[in-house]
Amino acid sequence: MSVECAGPGPRPDEPPAPDGVRSFDDLVHRLRALRAWAGLSFRELHRLIVATRRRRGVAELPSLDAVYRCFRPGRARMDVELVCDAVRVLLGQASGVTAWRQACLVAAGSASEASIVTVATELPGDGGYFVARDAELSRLTGLGAAVADAGARPVVAVVEGMAGVGKTRLAVRAAHRLVAEAGCDFPVWVNLRGFDADRAPADPAAVLDELLRLLGVSGGRTAGLNLARRAAKCRELLAGRRPLVVLDNAGGDDQVLPLILGCSGGAVLVTSRQHLASVPAVERIELGAFDRRASVALFREVLGDERVDAEAESVGRIAEAVGRLPLALGLVAARAQSASGWSLADHLGRLEERHGHLHLDTGIDLAFAASYEQLTDGARSMLHLLGLHPGSAFDVFAAAALGGVGLPEARAQLAELAAAHLVQDAGRDRFEFHDLVRIFAAARATDNCPRTRREEALTRLFDAYRYTAMVAMDVFAPHDIQRRVRVPEPGVVTPRFTDEHAARDWLERERANLVSVAFTAVGHGLPGHAVELADILFYFLVPAAYYQDAERLFTLACQHAEPAALGAALSGLGIATWRQGRHTEALEIFDRSVRAHRENGDRGEEARDLCNSGSIHSLLGRDEEALRLQRRALEIDRSTGNRTGELFSVGNLGITCRRMRRYDEAMEYFEELHLISREVGYRHGEGVALSGVGGVLADLGRHREAVERHRSALEIADEMGARGRQRIGYNDLAESLCALGRLEEAADGYRTALDIGPGAGDPCEEARAHEGLARCAAAAGELAAVREHRARAASLCELLDPARIGPQLLPPAGEEKVGDRQR
Repeated sequence: MSVECAGPGPRPDEPPAPDGVRSFDDLVHRLRALRAWAGLSFRELHRLIVATRRRRGVAELPSLDAVYRCFRPGRARMDVELVCDAVRVLLGQASGVTAWRQACLVAAGSASEASIVTVATELPGDGGYFVARDAELSRLTGLGAAVADAGARPVVAVVEGMAGVGKTRLAVRAAHRLVAEAGCDFPVWVNLRGFDADRAPADPAAVLDELLRLLGVSGGRTAGLNLARRAAKCRELLAGRRPLVVLDNAGGDDQVLPLILGCSGGAVLVTSRQHLASVPAVERIELGAFDRRASVALFREVLGDERVDAEAESVGRIAEAVGRLPLALGLVAARAQSASGWSLADHLGRLEERHGHLHLDTGIDLAFAASYEQLTDGARSMLHLLGLHPGSAFDVFAAAALGGVGLPEARAQLAELAAAHLVQDAGRDRFEFHDLVRIFAAARATDNCPRTRREEALTRLFDAYRYTAMVAMDVFAPHDIQRRVRVPEPGVVTPRFTDEHAARDWLERERANLVSVAFTAVGHGLPGHAVELADILFYFLVPAAYYQDAERLFTLACQHAEPAALGAALSGLGIATWRQGRHTEALEIFDRSVRAHRENGDRGEEARDLCNSGSIHSLLGRDEEALRLQRRALEIDRSTGNRTGELFSVGNLGITCRRMRRYDEAMEYFEELHLISREVGYRHGEGVALSGVGGVLADLGRHREAVERHRSALEIADEMGARGRQRIGYNDLAESLCALGRLEEAADGYRTALDIGPGAGDPCEEARAHEGLARCAAAAGELAAVREHRARAASLCELLDPARIGPQLLPPAGEEKVGDRQR
């Protein structure tokens, strides 16, 4: 490889900027111009990148070739962190890197879809026919014995074969059996989208990120981990369990191997159209088309012996016409079951007509076309429009929005499509396409639906998702209603939510769809939907630590926001960036947002982002600057009568003053937070205030009084079902009990904090509980327990930003505290 040097010439005053980048080739062109401006050779650039990473304690060091490839055109993907490190070196400063990071995200385009992944802990339904695969099923269910003997190593099985041979159907049946009979206690199902025509294959790092989230690790703690460290953390957290991980529709070895490395014990089932030669499988099953006997058996299962025996010749010829592929055979058999007055000979004749007229290439296409022709007009139209849906799964409300019909009609059309095996049950009253059916439906939509009708259907869908997201957020986060953007009703039926749990459940299920809708809406000339969705979803994505989703949405919003909305989009991007530990970039973004708010005369939002900047300075140990900015924010809030903003400002000031040991001021701010929270009905703020007062009392050695405040804060956390606040509360209570010498009660508190389990948030609190148990064990002389708990605490601290680890492992500012201004 030849390594070029930058050529001589005068250096312009201003470095090239990434403005207007739309593709990876655009990005590479700007990077090459920036390197020329800086005058660095590739070797010198590589040396400086490695040096800066070592100074920052980053374990992953790039090769010279990796740096060189960032500057080569024709790239299909980019290492965003490496690009940012290169830009940081070339500019000679951190300022300005944010614009390049955003350009990388823009250039990624559909690549961002790779990180939109659904990892389900509920297996797909096991209904419907299952024939002629008993031997293969027995081999897969026989893995149960191997799982028991394998210890910490996962037992891997691979099912390979062409599209339509029933790989997923076999995996579903085997997975249900392994859960029921082999003691697999943690089922996980992932569609890796390896051969999806419209969506990027799932990124293994995103899959591991979602898996860690299910295991109780907050998303913000995984952002700094590379692929290998995410896999290692998954192994650690799965130790002692028997997971069953199904990786459906894998595109290749590189998608699967990192995920296998993330498993500890249990079983992994993989399905793929490719031969996965590098996957270490103890069972490798290659499925092919049915033989004649199996094809007839499927028809007997669906239609019964009498009808099949009466038209045996037609059954055989139908099987040959569709290539004896199980998916195609099932479609024809389902159609024959539902079409009264049609003999099997009639169905055969229809297949032969379709083949002669359309010259279709495969049995699956032939079966699709024949099934499609037998649908009612309404179901056929629904199939067209569902093919436009940008997500992987959809519910009846989405179908009704696309079709412009009511719920009863949508349910009937979905039932007809399901009976014809053209949509599949995805569980929880949701449906999905086989990827081949999606391709077929999208093609038919293009052929049969005028562009205007397709655009109208998508607009209804986008409007429905936007409005439903707003309604869900009004229930989930009612304290933010006054400032949350309001959007009109969509003119179609949408779900309603009875309580916070129902709203949160919908938001979790539809998260991937909502992100996809925002990007798709921009492509269809509706950028305002993306801007509004980002604003609406903020208080769901950030508290739930979906920081990467938030960053993508707010980056998109910043690109398309009108001047009046730009400040809010920058605020959201700043918080998402901050939460991923990129503090310098976040401060730069907040500087821009403050200017934008000031230009728009929005004093409340200006105060909010001054407060956010103050919180970052506090995390970085710059307490005087933090205090100055937070006090300025409070002045603005009080001068404008913004009580909600005042609530967040005084909460942040209380936390900062406590960090600075200015306890009298901290106590005043926390008491004021309690008063304002009661006034505006923000129950969460009341709990945070009581916790803050308890913390100050504990710092002052007044532990008996602290115990009373911590118990009151815990009552509110229990009332709200706020698991993160519960864990913080039990740790706070246990620390004061420990200081009072009530060690047994303290140990019970720490154990309760750990027992709260996945979903309870910050690993810092889990580490804090283990450290507390180590102290209790040390007092009891239990040295083995001391070593065990301190090792667990140290392991958890590896996930934390060093700026957030204090000597007492105090909980960081976050969604469970009023520790950032977040709306």
